Amino acid sequence: MKPTGVSVNRKALAEALAVAMTGAASRGVKPHLEYVLLHGTESLLLTCSDGEVTVTRVVTDSENEGLEVALPAKRLHQILTKLTGDTVEITDNGGTVAVWTDRAEFTLPRNDEARVAIKDLAMAKRKWGRSWKAQHAERVARDIGRVAWSTDPNSRSPALGGVMIEVTSGSFSAVATNASTLTAAQGTATAEASVAMVLSMRMVTAIQRAYDRPIDLSVYTCDGLVMMTDGTTTISGPTVMGRFPDWRAVVPASGTQRLRWRTNVGALLSAVRQAQICTNEESGGIVWEWDDRGLSLQSQAAEIGQGDITLYLGAYRGTTKPDLPMRVTLDGEFCQQILTAMDKEADVDVVVIDSESAVKFESGEITTIIMPMTKE
Repeated sequence: MKPTGVSVNRKALAEALAVAMTGAASRGVKPHLEYVLLHGTESLLLTCSDGEVTVTRVVTDSENEGLEVALPAKRLHQILTKLTGDTVEITDNGGTVAVWTDRAEFTLPRNDEARVAIKDLAMAKRKWGRSWKAQHAERVARDIGRVAWSTDPNSRSPALGGVMIEVTSGSFSAVATNASTLTAAQGTATAEASVAMVLSMRMVTAIQRAYDRPIDLSVYTCDGLVMMTDGTTTISGPTVMGRFPDWRAVVPASGTQRLRWRTNVGALLSAVRQAQICTNEESGGIVWEWDDRGLSLQSQAAEIGQGDITLYLGAYRGTTKPDLPMRVTLDGEFCQQILTAMDKEADVDVVVIDSESAVKFESGEITTIIMPMTKE
């Protein structure tokens, strides 16, 4: 058997592998799917799959002339990150595969069971139909990542463990919710008809890692499956079954607000983190109180202490004068996550109806609602 191989930029190969590995199986679950398939008829392609989510990445500025082997993904990544030199050679010698530069050489066993299994998953023939398209792949990935913290992995409804994507009339929405919060990020996309699908967290993780460039993202569907590609990375897998709640019905209408207060995201996040110091699981969260001075955050926990932080940077908004004082108790951890997902340099509007209704945080294209903590 004549050896086949490729010569490729080491850093480009390592970066491509790091993306492809988001599709690989977890250690010990499906051992033959902990591998990466190196293949392709023109450019070198890297494919990993756990049997459901499959990720294929094109290696930048590469050529492939017949190499098709499966190698242990994590071990190969370790080798590539430890090696020095700009170029790495990978040669299939039949029973083993050599990975080498001018200063070092590693020999890895090839796994034909993994090669066949991953290739079958990567090359499965399906009648994909165009679903929707976005002009900026990195914005889609960013928006999905901004809401993912609101998912509920322990919910009895599988849909609440994923991120819902909704495309209608040129508008893109990524939404996630749990028992206490709902977060929505909105952007632009096009579709011939309204689209709604729920992506698993496995898909979400791969999307966040893969799409970081301002180029078109095309999305296709087929029999409960979804495939996304920006021309460099292709991700496919099943959508999550189950009913996702009508999220727009949950967001408080603008006419019901009694208070709208605006301040800088970074300043508010800093204040929340300070108040969080004096809380624990039994303390009942952080009390947010608005008065003529602005906002104060109060926290107290036995054996920890008491915190009282006043935030003077901010202003009441709207034509209706707020009915002060206004008090509401919110979970400090959730508030930190809400604000962390927003641009620290931007402003955020905090919208309150009363002490028992959902509180809305709005900043740019991202909206989160949080339910107040109940009094025991």
